[in-house]
Amino acid sequence: MEFENVNGNLGLNLVATVWWRRDRPHELLTSPADAQNWARSVNVRLSKAMSTQDRDDLVALRELIYRECARRLADQIPALVPMADGRSELPRLLEIARNPPTWPQMDQIGQLYQTGPATALKSLVARSALDLFDGPDAPRVRECRSDRCTRLFIDRSRGKRVWCGMSTCGNREKAARWRARHPSPGHS
Repeated sequence: MEFENVNGNLGLNLVATVWWRRDRPHELLTSPADAQNWARSVNVRLSKAMSTQDRDDLVALRELIYRECARRLADQIPALVPMADGRSELPRLLEIARNPPTWPQMDQIGQLYQTGPATALKSLVARSALDLFDGPDAPRVRECRSDRCTRLFIDRSRGKRVWCGMSTCGNREKAARWRARHPSPGHS
């Protein structure tokens, strides 16, 4: 499985490992191997194989970040449903972020990457999410406006970006609009 990390933040990239969250959720981290592949896709090479518990903890962190985003975006995006009591997830994120994070390494050809155990990966992700929630990009978090997509992303455009990425949802939406305006001959 290839992961598309187009969200602008490591925490949001993890949140994007569930597709079509509202109507028919599709889990991308179904196994420890999937979770380890996701880690590699964000340039983290784990120092030991991810266990089922590590995968479950990563999924729990993902949902924690999603709920905090939903709580913050509830006024902007009615489709997102915050926690019933509206509580912040920040205390739990802080607890996870207090673990030692990954550390930089360099491979034989000079490419930098991060390494460490699964707890370090979770710390790195939690720190990234906290940086997002407390930083200048916090008001720029959006949900993709494609009918099928529920990815959250940081809109750093000058205007109002509406799709998580042009190579995915943007192209699909533009192609669908073009087909609607230009029906094939004989298909009226």
